[in-house]
Amino acid sequence: MPTVATTAAEQLRRLLLTIPKLDDDRPHAVEALAESIGTDARTLLRDLRTLVDRQSPEPAGWYEPITLTLDADSVRLERPSYFRRPMALTTNELRALDLALALLRQEAGPDEHGVIDGARERVARIAATTVDDATVTHAIHLGAHDPDAARRRRVLDDCILEHCIAELEYQRAGDPAPQRREVSPLGFIFTAGSWYLIAGTVPSGDLRVFRFDRIAAVRRTERPFTPPGDIALNEFMRDGRVFIGDPAEELRVRYGPRIARWISEREGIAPDADGSVTVVYPLADPEWALRHVMQYGPDAEVLAPATVRTLLRTRLQELMREHV
Repeated sequence: MPTVATTAAEQLRRLLLTIPKLDDDRPHAVEALAESIGTDARTLLRDLRTLVDRQSPEPAGWYEPITLTLDADSVRLERPSYFRRPMALTTNELRALDLALALLRQEAGPDEHGVIDGARERVARIAATTVDDATVTHAIHLGAHDPDAARRRRVLDDCILEHCIAELEYQRAGDPAPQRREVSPLGFIFTAGSWYLIAGTVPSGDLRVFRFDRIAAVRRTERPFTPPGDIALNEFMRDGRVFIGDPAEELRVRYGPRIARWISEREGIAPDADGSVTVVYPLADPEWALRHVMQYGPDAEVLAPATVRTLLRTRLQELMREHV
């Protein structure tokens, strides 16, 4: 097994070698991909998770997240067009990038400062030739590192790679406390700012989706399982969300004229006569619906179902009580 460097500079180098290889919207064998860049499978998976974890789970305004599917054998990036587009940043976006690099420098060791300083110098040179001064619309999110979450994920990674049953303590939305259950972990999907575990239930084998941030604890058992041979994780993706089976409800959202143009381009739907646009989404997770609508503030309104409207009203009232 190759020696794996763990500095920020080496991780950046590995990611820069990896991303172009995923630029074809196809699954790639994890072992072969890792070998091609001189590392091992676990390090490669950890690097890719670091990449997508830097996305804000609650972005300020319209955005399209990276979608990543990972299982024991393959990896697939579902937004490769991002990396083919010519870079076009406004002055304020370049300032935000420089701020992010400055914050990264504070976390990095002295031996990594040279790489980061070089990147900041390049950003400064580009900014000096950029005349546009549009307003930055995306927030910079630097989530605090959670050692316990990292440990839970490592345990699940091992269970996926070695086909071991895991015991979870999982708290569904609305449950007063976590419930214990055994699962056969098959892989992770990252989309819309959250990680989702795809796993079979034990003993039935029925497939379920578990949002990672709702897993309170995980323990590896030494009992093996045989993964189904006809499962492709990307089959559980639909419109940027994760589903098992067909969702029973639809979410109907009206976007105001201020952001309707961007929503229309993203969804391929023409605006209404008043300049707004209404989009219907399959609804499987009310929490996703709340996060999605709240990121647009007053520019998005839930038209249906009534249950989500009620949840949104309750959440906003809670926020007002906390901050007023």
